[in-house]
Amino acid sequence: MKIGVLIKQVEDIRSVRIDSKTGEPDITGTPVMDTTDALVVSESVDLREAAGGEITAIGLGPKHARDILVSALATGVDNALHILSEDTEKSDTLATARALADAVRDEGFDVLMAGKLSDDYGTGQVGLQVAELLGIRHLSSVVGIRFEDDALHVTRDVDGFEEETQVDAPVMLILAPSDEGPKRHPSLRGMMQAKRKPVREVETTVEMQTALSWTEPKAQARGGDRIMIEGADPAEAAAKLAAWLRENRLAG
Repeated sequence: MKIGVLIKQVEDIRSVRIDSKTGEPDITGTPVMDTTDALVVSESVDLREAAGGEITAIGLGPKHARDILVSALATGVDNALHILSEDTEKSDTLATARALADAVRDEGFDVLMAGKLSDDYGTGQVGLQVAELLGIRHLSSVVGIRFEDDALHVTRDVDGFEEETQVDAPVMLILAPSDEGPKRHPSLRGMMQAKRKPVREVETTVEMQTALSWTEPKAQARGGDRIMIEGADPAEAAAKLAAWLRENRLAG
């Protein structure tokens, strides 16, 4: 089975800080692999171990986006395809999907896998658009994949209920986020092996553009009055808070 995994480099949300005066984000951390994409990589390795074959990690972005491809290789992926573009920040989901679809169209993948929602924009569109552009079926909100009796069985969440479906290749599987996170992670041994695994580079022929426009992101302004109780021991602070709630008829 030939498996392709779409992964994305995003800002590390744990390193983002908000300026309390301006509400503007301060992004100074090192970009990382998207959270759900890390889950997709882990699940793809499980699928390969059950079905055989090989996995290709596919990433679109500038030179430094190679880092997440190496991370995928260190997790167990066999090889990587880096679609080079320095203008991904200028593109919308459709331009991104076109670049990805053009790059994988002749690769002969049986299964393509992608995350449902990214950590940054969270549109949930790219995987669907790639499937549409390639003219293949897709299943979204996937929560489980197994290969049994030479067939691919997919479990998906349908409005809170799990539904299992047997699917034929080629297919795009769009995985839902998981609170449990990925089972597999890059290891020291994996990083050493990743150095010997191939990473192909191709230039995208798609113009990175968008029909949308948006302002710079800002945190929502806090409204309403605030009362701070400082310099009091916990019992005294609790008594003052209770008195204030009773005075404003917010508690009996």
